[in-house]
Amino acid sequence: MNPTPYSAALVLLPALAWCETFDWIDLSAGTQPVAIGAGPRALGMGGAFSAVADDATASTWNPAGLTQCERPELAASLGFYRTRTQIDDHETESDWSPEHLSALAPFYAFGCQQVVGIAWQRTYDFSARVQESSYDVNDDGMGTVVTVDHTGELSRDGSFATLGASYGIELAPGLSFGATLNQWRDSWTRSSHYREQLVDVETTIFDFSGLVFSDERTTVRTHDVRILGGTSLVLGAMWQAMPELTLAVVAKPGFDLELETVSTVVETIDYGFGPEPPVTTTETARSTLHQPTSATLGTAWRPDDINTLTADATWTRWRQYYVDQGGTRRSPVSFHVDPQDFDDLWTLRLGYERVCILPGSVLVPRCGALAEWLPAQTPASDTEHYEDVQATSDLWLGATVGLSWCQRSVIWDAGLQVRHGNDVMAGQVSGPTRTADVTIATLRLGATIQF
Repeated sequence: MNPTPYSAALVLLPALAWCETFDWIDLSAGTQPVAIGAGPRALGMGGAFSAVADDATASTWNPAGLTQCERPELAASLGFYRTRTQIDDHETESDWSPEHLSALAPFYAFGCQQVVGIAWQRTYDFSARVQESSYDVNDDGMGTVVTVDHTGELSRDGSFATLGASYGIELAPGLSFGATLNQWRDSWTRSSHYREQLVDVETTIFDFSGLVFSDERTTVRTHDVRILGGTSLVLGAMWQAMPELTLAVVAKPGFDLELETVSTVVETIDYGFGPEPPVTTTETARSTLHQPTSATLGTAWRPDDINTLTADATWTRWRQYYVDQGGTRRSPVSFHVDPQDFDDLWTLRLGYERVCILPGSVLVPRCGALAEWLPAQTPASDTEHYEDVQATSDLWLGATVGLSWCQRSVIWDAGLQVRHGNDVMAGQVSGPTRTADVTIATLRLGATIQF
């Protein structure tokens, strides 16, 4: 597997930790978006695809696998995502969105099989909705009652996408190498940006022995984040050690994304006589998000022409994951933990598919499983002692299923992945003293045309 697809790069971002009313809402600093990867087939195999990678999505998983493609191909897929957070039974879902489009062309030159390809891909999806409320009553016992009602709602929409060029070459029978060069800039991909907005409403009711007054203060904080520039590299190798066994190595060196954040705050006060003119402030900041180095070892075992078993293990150096803003480095996982405190972590994936030959077509059912450890923080002892938190890891478990229907030169694919984290994401989708049970479902549909 490509070092980060599905294994979540937690790539949220250097804005401000910007909720004064709800100090725990630090979501502009860190949540866990699922890296999308490419293709329903890989999704259905649990993401254990680096030693298979024999279609147009190989540029994402292992560009060395491109050399297995003998005909030009065009592939496209759509994705749909739903997240359920079991604290207040909160759910978030996204619309169907295009997430991958690629094309490849094989050719033979200088005695070697070679392939070139190009791909556009939504690498991260940032869809999220979070709500929190508080209610406080202060009665002095002498006829004065002050009631304060707070409501905060955070929403996030957008994605980060890449535009990449790939090359693969088979230097010897069964031994291939490949590379993919990705550009992340929003001006090229048109989808490397997201908007994050927090609406904070504070209603205060003053009751002076039956004489009641009230005011309502509404604050809308908006962050518009886009990638100004960034280049990443995926390096892959594939070796057919035996007719039944294929081995793969994929490396992804760390890289920087240059970000621009435009923050806007609009404050409105209503003393009960109609809202006052709003007060608006805007600030623009630039920062650098450094993505960590990762590497994957993969295997594919084909005991016959019908069955394929796959396994991938991905290592990620999470201490290299940080935001640099004004010379200060902070962890996007938690602003209260030094990035150097996070350990290197692993993701393990298994996949299986079986070829079923039917009259005039071929069906290929598949399934998979995954276990991934992601960087996290421990819950704080209370909301006044953020310094108590420490670096830790969250365990996510997942299961996948998929199906391909091959008819002549067209392949139709579908894949479903469900990931679940129990007691995870402290301070990200809940208060700093709480964890949550989070379930993320990804559904993908796609088609490949061979010419």
